[in-house]
Amino acid sequence: MTEADRSLAARWQASYEEFYRSVPDGFSARLCAEIRELDMAARTIVVSFRTDANMANPMGTVHGGVIAGMADTAAGMLSKALIGDWKAGPTVSLTVNYLRPVALGSDIHVRARCQKHGRFLNYASCEGYSPAAPDEVLFTGECVYFSAVEAGKQK
Repeated sequence: MTEADRSLAARWQASYEEFYRSVPDGFSARLCAEIRELDMAARTIVVSFRTDANMANPMGTVHGGVIAGMADTAAGMLSKALIGDWKAGPTVSLTVNYLRPVALGSDIHVRARCQKHGRFLNYASCEGYSPAAPDEVLFTGECVYFSAVEAGKQK
């Protein structure tokens, strides 16, 4: 990461952690998202998540809704960084493809890349993997976010 990207990542992380403290039992806080890499020039981000027993589905792996939340959170963090406002940019559309089960108690990294940064919409793709096996993709996602900073106001 460049020094500017490192500084931006630290500011975004602090904003998210402040939000998490305000709703400590909320879904987003339980994901424990942490920005690992941010490259504004390449429009990419890597966010890590911790899974635990509270995220279980009946098969004893991480529930698909939690996985969707990871994809949405990572790609959303990138979209918000590109918009320049961490409170802006709600999700318009989210599609997740589940390729392998995600083990409980594992750390998961999600790499997101902005494919298109437009005036009104941002399109990002992402993939989740275990840092222990980065070549084994666990899930992929395609995400669309509203990118205008204020409703009715063009960026």
